[in-house]
Formats: sequence, C-alpha cells, structure tokens
Amino acid sequence: MTGGANQAFALLALALCDPGDRAVLFAPYYFSHLVALQIAQAEVVKGRWDPATWLPDVEVGREGGRKGGGEGGREGGREGGKRR
Repeated sequence: MTGGANQAFALLALALCDPGDRAVLFAPYYFSHLVALQIAQAEVVKGRWDPATWLPDVEVGREGGRKGGGEGGREGGREGGKRR
C-alpha cells in the first residue's frame, strides 16, 4: 500500500534503480518523478516525441538502458534486495 501514485513511483525507483542507471522520462512528467529518480541516483535522460505520430522516440528508450549499453541481467545487483 502507498499514499498514492507518486509514492509508488518513488518506491519503484528506489527498488529498481542502482546508482548510475539511466532512466528515461518523457515530458510532460511529474516533478516528483524526476526527484525520485535523482534520489535513487539514476542518470535521468529526457525522452523525445516523434512530432509526426506523437509517440515516444523508441531509440531514446533503447539508449536509456544501463550505462555502457549492458543488456539483460543486473550485473552487480543488490545483495538481499537492500540498497547499497
């Protein structure tokens, strides 16, 4: 249970983001979502929209993965689910 969607987003950011992970935010976004990702020490990438279709630019999403372009698995993940 959470106090609302913003708190749920913050909890997910803390649970899923390791320091240095990249996260894509597409405008418009809530300021609290940006702050939650900054608290989680994620590198925030501002997403772009395709002006012809109004859909998110998926290339930015692909570039927004882990630093260094790593795919799959969580190399160096948390032990016991606790934050480092």
